[in-house]
Amino acid sequence: MLNPLNAATMKRFTMMMVMLAVVAVATCAMSYHEARNRALFLADKMAYELDLTDEQYEAVYEINLDYLMGLDGRRTVYGPAWDWRNRELRRVLATLQYRAYAAADYFYRPVFWAHNRWNWLVYSRYDRGRFYRGRPVAFGVYRGGGRRWHAEPPRPMPRHGMDPGPRFDRHDGCPGPRGHHRPRPNWR
Repeated sequence: MLNPLNAATMKRFTMMMVMLAVVAVATCAMSYHEARNRALFLADKMAYELDLTDEQYEAVYEINLDYLMGLDGRRTVYGPAWDWRNRELRRVLATLQYRAYAAADYFYRPVFWAHNRWNWLVYSRYDRGRFYRGRPVAFGVYRGGGRRWHAEPPRPMPRHGMDPGPRFDRHDGCPGPRGHHRPRPNWR
């Protein structure tokens, strides 16, 4: 039989571990300040290397900020936000610019999650203190929120009129938008 003191101690220990896990998961998300500065650095280097116009520079900064604000740990780095970013950049960049962007891994896959922190490929190529352009106008006014990758079109109601609940379409078993994230069926 357990001693009541030991049971209370175990409950306290378990609660502390649960709270620690919640805090650890919450720290995966990138702060607005960090995302804004990283998006500026990334957009500046993309503008320099891809020879972006001022309008493209503004749009690339906003796209990168939205992408970085949407990151929430390792599983989200190359998920729907990344797909959305690439679609938006394909729309903003000229064909040759997009090809150069996609060929440069430090732009195409700028961030990865390792050792419980964000790591940036672009810093292996460019000096952290060197900027080629001034801040975009959006740097002072745009706070993110233009992203639409999380928005899912409304689902049709089933014939019996009840909502079927969340869909689990993605390969990781999480509810999410339909798309190429679903594994292909093994059709013969």
